[in-house]
Amino acid sequence: MKESSNKSISTKLLRDRAIQKLLTSTVGDGDDSECLRLLHELQIHQIELEAQNESLRTADIEMNAALQSYMELYNFSPTPYLMIGQDSRIQHANYAAVKLFGRVSFELYKLRFGAFVNYSDLPLFNAFLDEAYATSINQSCEIKLLINDTLLSVLLRTSINQQGTSLLLEVLDITERQQVAENLRKSEFLFRSQFDLGNIGIAITSPDKVWLRVNRHLSDMLGYSEAKLQSLSWAELTHPEDLDKNVAQFNKMVAGEINSYELGKRFIHSDGSIIHTHLTVSCYRGVSEIEFIIASVLDVTKRNKAEEELRQSKERYELAMKGTTDGLWDFNLVTGEIRYSQHWKSMLGYSDEEIGNDVAEWEQRLHPDDKDRALLYIAE
Repeated sequence: MKESSNKSISTKLLRDRAIQKLLTSTVGDGDDSECLRLLHELQIHQIELEAQNESLRTADIEMNAALQSYMELYNFSPTPYLMIGQDSRIQHANYAAVKLFGRVSFELYKLRFGAFVNYSDLPLFNAFLDEAYATSINQSCEIKLLINDTLLSVLLRTSINQQGTSLLLEVLDITERQQVAENLRKSEFLFRSQFDLGNIGIAITSPDKVWLRVNRHLSDMLGYSEAKLQSLSWAELTHPEDLDKNVAQFNKMVAGEINSYELGKRFIHSDGSIIHTHLTVSCYRGVSEIEFIIASVLDVTKRNKAEEELRQSKERYELAMKGTTDGLWDFNLVTGEIRYSQHWKSMLGYSDEEIGNDVAEWEQRLHPDDKDRALLYIAE
């Protein structure tokens, strides 16, 4: 209705212009009134036709210019586009599509698009094509194409023409995007497995030292529920003697001087006992600031206790070696290492520096009558 009204206004405008032009021209004298009327009508009609022809020529020029612009956009688009028929035969392809398929245009136009679809995806592609033609609604689907022995993941998007005779197919290579997504899924799986099932405590914290998320192992290690830990800062649970060195490293990381650090650190258990840990901290930086921090906490309380007990045992052994009046020597039959006490050396008339910790030192000082028997005893 609106188009018809616009057309009537345009026709009336043309007629008004024609009458105006006729009024400014001269009609020959001596004609009767009927001839003048007919001539007048013919002249008006002629002027109308000329105006319409001029309008059509202008519209044609504008349409050709628009078509040329469209074809340039289509042909030189970095995105592959193809026109395909209902049987998937390729009717036209832009330069990007020709490059993607690695064929010259006239070779490509002899083929069906379905010939490049990976065999396992053919049913999906055929259903996608049938749906697009049956409904004339733009469709999309993800399939794999086998091009020159290379498998590509692509996203197909359609636009069907008004006549329903051909389909404009946009082909987006999403192989890299899918690979990135797959790598991300793997990374998330590995992190989640370590976070939920690993044997170390893991915490995700904010730059203001608040625990945003903690795993079960850390909760059990420190004796708090996950909810309770998230209501506390790690500074509150740090042994006072270890807080300053931890905060110093943390501040360096926040300032951008370092991206990670590790140190030995003591936490205070909910029951007041001391937990010795090895702490590893790293951060994830956004565009302008740290978004979150990941801390791994390994409980080394038992290991430290064992090391301390071993150290004390060695100290007691050394004191025993020095305090006894017996000559002692310690021989490790597995490693071959041997140690002689200072008193043993002095019993033989040597200073501590004159005899090294070597088996040969002992062997060469055996009496010849006892040497074979002593070595056989050691060998057994």
